Amino acid sequence: MQTQVTCSRSRRSLAARVLVPLVVLMLLAILTTMPVLAQDAGEPPVVPPLVQTLNLLAQGLGVGLVLSFLAEKVAAFQNLRPDVKGWVIFGISMGLPILARILLDVVPASTWDQIEPYWQTAAIAFVGWASSQAVYLGIIKPADQRRKAVRRPADLRDKGPDSE
Repeated sequence: MQTQVTCSRSRRSLAARVLVPLVVLMLLAILTTMPVLAQDAGEPPVVPPLVQTLNLLAQGLGVGLVLSFLAEKVAAFQNLRPDVKGWVIFGISMGLPILARILLDVVPASTWDQIEPYWQTAAIAFVGWASSQAVYLGIIKPADQRRKAVRRPADLRDKGPDSE
């Protein structure tokens, strides 16, 4: 029994150590996706600087996007009990803006300048990933589903009612 409790705690601890940084990175990347995707197609994409993105996050913008991502894509979040999910949502809703404000207040400007090229690279890579997901979910997957739906009746006609 004690081993089971210890394993459960270590898995939660590992999930927290992995999930929290992942959520923060995804939030920052999501905040950059929207302005980039909203630009004219003829112009090269411009990613908002990291400091500007953190300022938006400190105002609470983008938290809903992270929560939606958690609800849709992260199995560990989906498997939580409803009351625990409520507290996680509350913690993220309150914690991310506060963390962003603390980072903006504590980290020197020279550090942000050094991080900026990596931020730009990661944000553009995320835009590419998000675009591929949008194409898959909006075009490829529905086409596959339509093709399978059309194929099913033909398969049933070939078998006939007595072939089962």
